[in-house]
Amino acid sequence: MTGRDAGTAPLAALPMPDRTSWFILVGLLVAVVALLWWCGRVVRRLGGPRRALRRARWEARMTGREVARPWRVRRRDRRRARTLAAFLAAPDARDTAVDALDRAERDAAGPCRAVAASLAPARDRVHVLLAGRDVPAPRAPWSATGAKEPWTWAAPLGKDGSVADGLLEAEAGRRLPLVLGVDRHGTGGVVVADWHAGPPVIAVEGDGPAARSVLQALTAQLGALPEGPPLLVAGGVHARFAGHPLPELLDGLEAADGDAEPPVLVCWAPDTAVAARLCALAERGAVRVLVGGTALPGHTWALHAEADGRLLSPELGADVEAAGLSRAVARALRTTARDGHRTPPPRPPADRPAPARTAAVPDTDALPAPRDGAAPVPSGTPDRDRTPPIPSELAEPAPASGRVPEPVVGEPVPGVSAAHGGSAADLMEPEPAPHPPAPDTADTADTADAADAAKATSGAGAGKATGITAPASPISPTSKATTPTPADFDDFAEPAPDPSPTPADRRARGVSAQPERNERHP
Repeated sequence: MTGRDAGTAPLAALPMPDRTSWFILVGLLVAVVALLWWCGRVVRRLGGPRRALRRARWEARMTGREVARPWRVRRRDRRRARTLAAFLAAPDARDTAVDALDRAERDAAGPCRAVAASLAPARDRVHVLLAGRDVPAPRAPWSATGAKEPWTWAAPLGKDGSVADGLLEAEAGRRLPLVLGVDRHGTGGVVVADWHAGPPVIAVEGDGPAARSVLQALTAQLGALPEGPPLLVAGGVHARFAGHPLPELLDGLEAADGDAEPPVLVCWAPDTAVAARLCALAERGAVRVLVGGTALPGHTWALHAEADGRLLSPELGADVEAAGLSRAVARALRTTARDGHRTPPPRPPADRPAPARTAAVPDTDALPAPRDGAAPVPSGTPDRDRTPPIPSELAEPAPASGRVPEPVVGEPVPGVSAAHGGSAADLMEPEPAPHPPAPDTADTADTADAADAAKATSGAGAGKATGITAPASPISPTSKATTPTPADFDDFAEPAPDPSPTPADRRARGVSAQPERNERHP
């Protein structure tokens, strides 16, 4: 049977590759073979497939770390900056570190000085660094730290922030605490150095911007201490602070006597001649020097600042992270200024009793001056027993007829002198509601007499408010007639009711339809 079989579909004819397609296919095949040969050679050089896979995993892990390093460093710096800011803003954190230094120096009982302390972020443990030739073995509650750690002793802290409840037994010495940063190894706590236990000169050197930032942060801490030494800042320390010329400051220090407390002089990169003068003053004990940008000869504490924020101190054996120190100090100062909190004074020594607390007495200069006629309020009187004085403007005037008239809504009494000012409406009763016209029996002189009587009555009311005894008998206005008439008291008493007013007249005048009580005038 010739031809195609019945029931089979025709096959599609594929075009044959041309010369260009052949070149592409051959090139891809050669590249794959070369790549496989190179991979095999690398695997043999690394020691086999297992070691090659281990190396590939390590390379991938390191590449991921380097890619995520900027975000990781930023998160770590922010966390350490928050730790420093919380330490600086806490009112008792610095006192806790100082008390730990005092207790460690007392328990050492030898020629040792406690120069630095590291307070854990949770404030449940403290590490101290003792400097001396023969450091004794620790005794309870202290324990020795590891050989690789720069700290000498460590002790737990109680809930009150003291070392094993022995804070009151320690003698409080004179301290000048400075926060350097966060410990990079081991404790991860805030490192506080006592400048009084070290030399009078601290030099911050290393990277320029980093060293300047650390110098400014230390200067701000010295200025914020409640009982810190006097602070002198020379020009060039901060771009926004002009400061004083350094030679002028040195001239004033050389001319001053040595009886006062030595101040702290902060400067940046002094020249050779000025550096020699600074060293001479520091050795004499006339000044403490905080210098940046260069090192001074003699006994100094050197702080080496690196560009990544690392701060090293060979004398203290400290390796801290100080990248966020300036931001933490600025944040703590802003928080203190916004909340209105002041740094509490240092705790008194153990042999000196704490001053007794007294009741807060308000400053009399800050209080508003009492008005005329108001009795002064003693400052020692409690608020619950204090009765507010009655101002003379609100005192009720004494009635002329001996009875208290009922207030009636109306306009103020005409004819009052302008000397009363705004208090006339409070001292005088308003004019009664309009009533039917009465026969005009008084003249212009009667109106003037009524005004004089109103002034006299207001004076009596003021005398009542100030404690002056008012006259017992009412003041009778002067009139042409020998006997006063009811028309003379129209300004002070309620009007007499009409003989028989109709309800329509009452509604027209706005008076209630109930009959008024007929009260007899005096």
